Amino acid sequence: SFEGATIRIQQYVPFAAKMDSRFSLKGSDLHFDRIDLLTDGATSILEGDIQLANWPEQLYTIRSKIDIATQKNIYFTNDPFTADGEAEFEGTFHLPKAGGRELKGTWRTPVTRLKLGANTWQFPNLRGHVLWVPDRLEVTDVRSGLYGGTAQFDYRMLSLDNRSGPRRAVWDVKYQDVDLAALTDFLELEGIRFAGRATGRNRLEWPLGGWARLRGGGEVTVTPPPDVEMMGPELRPEQVAAQAALPPEAGPFNPRAPLGHVPVAGHVSYELDPEWITLARSWVATRKTHVAFDGRTAWRQRSRIPFRVVSLDWQESDRVFAGILTALGSPTSAVPVGGYGEFTGVMLGAFNDPRIEGTFTGDRMWAWDVTWGRGSADIVIEDSYVDIARSSIVTGDAEINATGRFSLGYPRKDGGTEIDATVTLNRWPLADLRHAFQLDDWPIEGVVSGEYRLTGHYETPHGSGTMIIDQGVAYGETFDRAVSTLRFEGNGVRLEKFDVRKGTGAMTGAAWIGWDGTYSFTADGERIPVESLRTLEYPRAPLSGIMRFKASG
Repeated sequence: SFEGATIRIQQYVPFAAKMDSRFSLKGSDLHFDRIDLLTDGATSILEGDIQLANWPEQLYTIRSKIDIATQKNIYFTNDPFTADGEAEFEGTFHLPKAGGRELKGTWRTPVTRLKLGANTWQFPNLRGHVLWVPDRLEVTDVRSGLYGGTAQFDYRMLSLDNRSGPRRAVWDVKYQDVDLAALTDFLELEGIRFAGRATGRNRLEWPLGGWARLRGGGEVTVTPPPDVEMMGPELRPEQVAAQAALPPEAGPFNPRAPLGHVPVAGHVSYELDPEWITLARSWVATRKTHVAFDGRTAWRQRSRIPFRVVSLDWQESDRVFAGILTALGSPTSAVPVGGYGEFTGVMLGAFNDPRIEGTFTGDRMWAWDVTWGRGSADIVIEDSYVDIARSSIVTGDAEINATGRFSLGYPRKDGGTEIDATVTLNRWPLADLRHAFQLDDWPIEGVVSGEYRLTGHYETPHGSGTMIIDQGVAYGETFDRAVSTLRFEGNGVRLEKFDVRKGTGAMTGAAWIGWDGTYSFTADGERIPVESLRTLEYPRAPLSGIMRFKASG
C-alpha cells in the first residue's frame, strides 16, 4: 500500500494517488487478488498478475468510477471547454516486457454535460470504447442520444510520442434525426427557432493545444416535419395562385410577432480552416422561401456569400430573415411587405453587421397596405437601410421610380433618418398614395405624376416636388389637370401654388394638408363654364354662364 503519492503521465497535470492491495506469490508470478486505487477523479478496483521472471510484464483487469470534470482538468486542461458527469470503466491494463503500455476497455455514463462557449450540451446514455497506447489515445464507437436523435463519434489524439507526425486530435462525428425544435430551444435562439430533423457528419482536426488551427468539414441534411410542403427553387403557377387567394394578415402588423418553430429543410456542405469556412453549393427552405447559396466567411466576420432567394411571400421571407439576423446577434424587426419574386445577390462583411447587394424582382408587391404591382430594383442593404440605385414599380400604364435610402423598419433605434430619396411617379392612381399616407378621407381622385425629394421620417417627411393630376375629381367635381408645387414640412404637405384647369376655366391658389386630417386652402376661380360643373347640374333647369369665385377654408 501507499498514500500521498503523485503520478505524472507525460505532459499532463500530475495527480494524487493512494493504493491498498492484497497479493500472493507463487514462484516468479505475483498475483494481486484486489487493488484499491484512489486517484484524483477516479476510484478503481484492479486484479492482475506480474511475471517477475519477465519483468516488467504485467496485466490487470480494471473497474473504475470516474469523475469526468476532474479527468478533463488533468488531460485536457488547456482545451476551451468544461465537462462533468459520472462514468464507469471496465477494461485491462497491459505493461508488456517488450515495452510500451496498453489501456483498453469500454465506458459508459448516464449523462455527460459538455460546455462549449455559452451552451452546456447534454449527452444521455453516452458509451464507447477506449484504447490508450504510447503513441495515441482513441475513443471510438461512442454513441449517445442527442436532442431527440442519436450521435456517434470517434475521437483520437495521435502522435503522442512525437514520432509519427505532429501531435494532433481528430474528432469525427455523425448524427441522425436530431430534433431541431429541441435543439434550438436548448440554444435559446433569439428571433427564430426551427422544426425538422437534422442528419449529418462533421470531421475536425487540430494540433493538440492549438484549437485556433482547426481544420475540417462536413455536411448536414434537414428534413421538414411530416406533411409540410417546402418551397422549391422555382415559383410554380399553382403556388402563386393559392397564395394570392389567401386573406390578408388579420389585425395590426406586429414587427416582432413570434414565429413559433419554423419548419425547415435543406442541405449544407462546408469545409473549414483556421481562416475560412467555405460553403459548397447549399440550400435551405421554409414553407414559402427557398435560398440557394455558396461562398465563404472568415468565421462569420469577413464574408462573401452569393445567394438566390425565391419567395412565394415576401412577408414570410422578411420575418424569417429578420429572425435569423436577430439570432446571429443583430436584432432586426420585420417590416410590413408582401408579394412574391426573386432576389439574387451577395452577402458581404460580418454576419451580425452584413452588407447585402443584389437585384430584386417581384410581383403583386404590397407595402403600406397597398398592392403596387410588378417591381424590380438594384439595392444594397446595410445597417437596417436599403439603398436603391435603380427601381421600377409598374401597374398597367402607371410607373414609380425611386432612388435613395429607405429604412428597413421604423422608428429607428438610432434615431436616424428613415428616408432620403427621390421618387418619380407617372400616372399613378392617387387613391393608392392617399391610402399609403393614411389620407383616405381626402376627397380627390385621379392619376398623379411628378418628382419628389423626401427626407426625414416616413410619417413626418420633409422635402419638395411637383404634382400633376390628370383625369381628376375633387369633392365630386371633375377637372382636366391640376399642377402644384409641394413642400413637405413634417406634419403635412403644403401646396404652395396650384393651378387647376377645367375646360376654358382655371382655379389657382394654395393649400395645406396635415397628416392629422386637418387642411386649409385659398382658391380663385376664373372663366369656369357653369354648365361643366357637376355640383350645379339641374336637369329640369339647366344653368349656363361663366363662373368666377374666391374661396377659403
